[in-house]
Amino acid sequence: MAADDARVLFRWGEANHPFTLRTAFEGVFITGANGSGKTSGSGYAIARAYLQAGFGGLVLTVKPGDVSDWVQYARQASREKDLIIVRPDQADIRRHCFNFLEYELSRPGRGSGITENIVAVLVNVLSPGIGARVSSSDRFWDDTLRELLRNVVATASLAGERLTLRLLVDILLSAPHSAEEARSASFLQDSLCARLLRQAFQRQDLSPSTREDLSHTVSYWDSKFPRLAEKTRSIIEQSLSSMIDGLLRAPLRELLCEESTFFPEDSERGALLVLDMPTKEFGEAGRLAQLVVKTVWMAAIERRDLSKNSRPVFLFQDEAQTLLTPEDKSFSQTARDRRAAIVSLTQNLSGFYSAMAAADPRSAVDAYVGCLNTKVFHFNEDPATCEFAERLFGLEERYRAGTSLSIEGRNTYEQQDRASVRRNVDFRREMRPRVPASSLRALRRGGAENSRAVDAIISVAGTLVRHTFHQESGAP
Repeated sequence: MAADDARVLFRWGEANHPFTLRTAFEGVFITGANGSGKTSGSGYAIARAYLQAGFGGLVLTVKPGDVSDWVQYARQASREKDLIIVRPDQADIRRHCFNFLEYELSRPGRGSGITENIVAVLVNVLSPGIGARVSSSDRFWDDTLRELLRNVVATASLAGERLTLRLLVDILLSAPHSAEEARSASFLQDSLCARLLRQAFQRQDLSPSTREDLSHTVSYWDSKFPRLAEKTRSIIEQSLSSMIDGLLRAPLRELLCEESTFFPEDSERGALLVLDMPTKEFGEAGRLAQLVVKTVWMAAIERRDLSKNSRPVFLFQDEAQTLLTPEDKSFSQTARDRRAAIVSLTQNLSGFYSAMAAADPRSAVDAYVGCLNTKVFHFNEDPATCEFAERLFGLEERYRAGTSLSIEGRNTYEQQDRASVRRNVDFRREMRPRVPASSLRALRRGGAENSRAVDAIISVAGTLVRHTFHQESGAP
């Protein structure tokens, strides 16, 4: 534990329970129905605390108003100069972009330029959500597609070319479809794939190990790829080209396939990377662009050298269920060691479960949420969320008073006056939920009708905290 991990960022609850740097690094999960005040309540309080503490970070967006909220947060914390707002329509100011493939080819660290790492980024970005599993029959297609992508990337990188998505597609389109074509004069002379392989062989700076990789790549194009059944080859070619096609069109082409004006490591120096491509406005294109940056950013944070820079960083994602990747769970397990704070907000767990591409969505979601030690519950009527909260907080021992009446003496028609009634009081021990599921339905949701009070029931590493946030005039 670092020396400053006990630093208190703010306090909450009647007991002034401290929210420390260590609490932040252990992750925060916030849930609340639409209009519950989760963004203007706990979300705002945590974001403000992180900015005031000097965190750098990455902000993903879903709603069109998210970016203006963060501009306001930064202004209040005197952090406007740290903002890097990435949007596709910055005609009047400097346009920010990030060529993630070129970055992976030459990024800091010993793993740079490794083909498999570049393939992993593409697959993680373009594949279904966290926890996705494929059947044994699908595994063949998944492995075959990865192998194709691996050799396409290797062909470009071994030739020393600048790595772009457009180049990857062009290599794919020029690949041989038969053993005869692979040996034909026209292919060897005119094909981009053949020209790049020849260019790679002519390089004098390749190590013996790299030349062995080149031999594997040549063997793939010369024999293995042409030998695939025509239907199989057609399916994987179409799958790969369709996966990449969305990234090659505006606005993603300009954002992700040209020069780089920012890098993930900028957040370690205090930059606030805000991705102004809300999914409610840009749809799947906005989602893909944000997932690209997020996937690469998480990998950069996981390999950061804390001895050189230990500044805290955060990942803030509202409507988190729409922006999950297969790497989210892994990152949530190691973020604390890298001084990274995850803040994930969602309306309810039912929405999380339905968005999860997994054989067992409920277990996958619970596993991810379980990695975030602070869980904040605002007003909610979703049964799954209310029941989850009840299970999370567990049971407590309570005593309930009970009364009974007993009649003593004779009570006959003739001698009624000789009978007496006694009231008996006893206390019964029972186990009852600390937070009944119905509790979430009674929480205040802010607004004028509630004097801008937003109630929350919070679990901080097992400790029950009740807190009321007050929506400020500067809050969204």
